[in-house]
Amino acid sequence: MMHGPNSSHKPMTRQRWSRNTTLHVRDCIVLVAGDSDLYVDKNFIKVFGYDDPREVSEKPFSMLVHPEDRDRVEEIHRKRSRGDGAPDHYEFKGICRDGTSIHLEVSATSLKYNGQTLSAMYLRDITTRKRWEEELRESEEKYRTLFENSMDAIYITGRDARLVDANEAFLNLFGYTREEAIGLNGKEAISSQDLERFKSIVRKKGYVKDFSLKLARKDGETMDCLLTLNPMVGEGGKTTGYQGIVRDITAYKKAQEAVQYMAYHDSLTGLPNRILFSDRLTMAIVNATRNKQRIAVMMLDLDRFKDVNDTLGHDVGDRLLKAVADRLLDTVRKSDTVARMGGDEFLLVLPEINTVNDTIVVSDKIMEAFRRPFSTSSHELFITCSVGMAIYPEHGTDPEVLIRNADTAMYRVKHLGRNGYRLCDTKVFEGNPPVEPRLSDSTLHPMKS
Repeated sequence: MMHGPNSSHKPMTRQRWSRNTTLHVRDCIVLVAGDSDLYVDKNFIKVFGYDDPREVSEKPFSMLVHPEDRDRVEEIHRKRSRGDGAPDHYEFKGICRDGTSIHLEVSATSLKYNGQTLSAMYLRDITTRKRWEEELRESEEKYRTLFENSMDAIYITGRDARLVDANEAFLNLFGYTREEAIGLNGKEAISSQDLERFKSIVRKKGYVKDFSLKLARKDGETMDCLLTLNPMVGEGGKTTGYQGIVRDITAYKKAQEAVQYMAYHDSLTGLPNRILFSDRLTMAIVNATRNKQRIAVMMLDLDRFKDVNDTLGHDVGDRLLKAVADRLLDTVRKSDTVARMGGDEFLLVLPEINTVNDTIVVSDKIMEAFRRPFSTSSHELFITCSVGMAIYPEHGTDPEVLIRNADTAMYRVKHLGRNGYRLCDTKVFEGNPPVEPRLSDSTLHPMKS
């Protein structure tokens, strides 16, 4: 998933996947591409008892699933790859390196990357909880012991939603002492919007499983949580209270956001990549069609950037690319999009333009911005750029056609000497002559509103 800086995008290769996300040792993250490519974090290795991530990445993911669950898990992956309603939360038994089995709870999502559908999974080892559930049916005494010592946050309320009991994990999660917690109304920790959804499900089903909501700690901090609630039934079948389990999935949410960010942004500059750029260009075309406006697509390539890498090294080249990205963002409007295609190529989309003059004004600003040196902490570098431009709808109504025409215009600038810009099918403009004579050019005149 990771792209090397200062290079074009490459297909994913087998590698260990890791992020600076703090997870409990029982929690781990894995990305699955098909059934043969695994990308895992360090906790995954610990949970499954391996020493080297390569031992895992060389196995099909299905080989880490217990045979009795293998067909079901493989079917879930097939449904997810087809976008066919695969569940986001489920459980299965895994097989550790030493042959022992563990119970795992999965929160999964899908993402598109280079035309491939990946399964991003947040796994939690719930072996202890499963053992607790089994032993709970056998002994009330064992139940109480496990209730107090369980790492899952468990609580019990009366019918009025006030807490009558909570285990240590629950108290630690929410920051209360036992004396403070007993008698609290659980509804006060839930937003009004989440509470209405929650009550609606309870009224319809009588229970709630893996309900996603935000809950407030004693200090006011909110957590992303999953809540499971089951009724406690007394004599005569009447509900006497509720037992709930709360799971903090804030780390999973952050990891999910990190995965999504990686899929749609350039790892070096943080700019949108080609996938996200195409999405934004498509939306801009839809809006422009509705509002009868134009869009400009600009392809920008740094001149002789290879010389920087060859003479000063790739580290300096990377810092130069970051500086160029920052300056382009400072030059255009907030509504414009600047993306990096890889290497030293950048793409821009300028929505809501009225005349070609708007595009030329921006091009002049970019040329002016490149006249100032770029600071890379160890060097001040002067570099020029070549820019090609295409206008919707005159030069195309399809995103790929507009990008291709802008690219062709940019290479024409390169051919004619670099350090300039060119509108699709028009001459190259260099220097900084007055804007008005350019608009009077016969090749540009049809572009005017």
